[in-house]
Amino acid sequence: MSNSVFAIEVAARTYPNDPFRAALHQLIRSQPPAQSQIQKRQLYYHAAHHIQANFASVDFGCWDYWPDHDKAVADFEMWTQGMVTEEGARQGPAYDGPPRYLTFTMAFLLVHGSPSDQAIAQRCNIPQENLWRRDVFGYIVQAVASIDFADVQGDVVYLIPGDDAFALTPQDLGTPKFQYLRQIV
Repeated sequence: MSNSVFAIEVAARTYPNDPFRAALHQLIRSQPPAQSQIQKRQLYYHAAHHIQANFASVDFGCWDYWPDHDKAVADFEMWTQGMVTEEGARQGPAYDGPPRYLTFTMAFLLVHGSPSDQAIAQRCNIPQENLWRRDVFGYIVQAVASIDFADVQGDVVYLIPGDDAFALTPQDLGTPKFQYLRQIV
């Protein structure tokens, strides 16, 4: 079976006791260890909804879609590793003033050629000069809510930070670990 990968990450401004960060955190923490396809669809539907509702705070982001099997598997593994590695992680909270950031990541290993894969491929067919426009990025975020999990072989979702005190600084986002993030204009 061949695969495609679809991944999206947002970096949004946050602040202590931010209800947006708290909602994303609670959404992830409330998931059972094993989920049905319906539960997964609900999780990602709600995640996309929270991002759309707080889209004005999104300053940076990245999205990927690759229909090449080898690249898809390698990229999915890379996105998954972002959840379990502490590459470049600060050992303590930062006390810098605003702005502070959260990152929220979702990645999907899709069955290549499936209805969800075809829909994502069509949605991600964006001219190069429009890739990082705010309206286009929002359009890509909306695609997450339409994924049928019968077409998904693997998925991952994670939030950085898990604790307000570890919110990312602009200096953190300037490190090599976050070079892939683009400014959303």
